[in-house]
Amino acid sequence: MNQKSVIWWQDHCFLCYHIAAIFMFACLVSVPFCLWLWYGWFADQGQVIAFGQGTATPAVVRHGDTLTIIQPARKYRNCDGTIRRVFTGACGHHVVWEGPSSLLNDFDGQLVLPVRIPFELIPGQCSFKIYARYYCNPVDRFFERQVYESPEVNFTVKGIDDLK
Repeated sequence: MNQKSVIWWQDHCFLCYHIAAIFMFACLVSVPFCLWLWYGWFADQGQVIAFGQGTATPAVVRHGDTLTIIQPARKYRNCDGTIRRVFTGACGHHVVWEGPSSLLNDFDGQLVLPVRIPFELIPGQCSFKIYARYYCNPVDRFFERQVYESPEVNFTVKGIDDLK
């Protein structure tokens, strides 16, 4: 810029200097704040939930029966998440339920889950698992870092031919 244009700005745009100063101050403050915020999100890897070994009652079921799963769980943090309950193993793969997590923060107890055995399951050895995905900050939602899996709860599905 030459001397004439500098003088023109000084004489005619007093407001422009203030807007430029405010913009520069906002950039100087917001960039370190954003870096600090993103670092905090990346460093935030605290455990959300822990599952214990569950039990199935009864251990042998038929199609249409109700299986009761007792699953110990402890929730450490208050984060939103989705839960998927799955039958898997020699009986096939069947999603029993999928939806939002409803456990409250500091829950320490047992989940009692009555589940009807679907007719789509193949007779044989089967297991029940819970997959939990939690979102404590935007980085968790993007990278899916907070994913937890419960231990298998084994049971057996008997077919129509097995009337013993």
